[in-house]
Amino acid sequence: MEWIQMAAEATVVMSFVAGVVSKIAISPLINVMRSLQASVDKLSEDLKEERELRVGLQLRMIAIEERGKSNTHRLNKLEGVSDHE
Repeated sequence: MEWIQMAAEATVVMSFVAGVVSKIAISPLINVMRSLQASVDKLSEDLKEERELRVGLQLRMIAIEERGKSNTHRLNKLEGVSDHE
């Protein structure tokens, strides 16, 4: 009977120690992990926005290059006309 009481007391003590360890060690780690996850999510959003901006700039550059080619072609055509006059 005495060993049952000792086992019960040991169980209570171990439960208390586990609760303290959880509160002191594990709880801050969980908070850090949540903070890291929030940071990673924010970085992911920022990367998506930057990617969209870069694609938009690339499309604008392509359009500008095409207009430049068209304008060069027109200038060459006009110069060809004025050379024949």
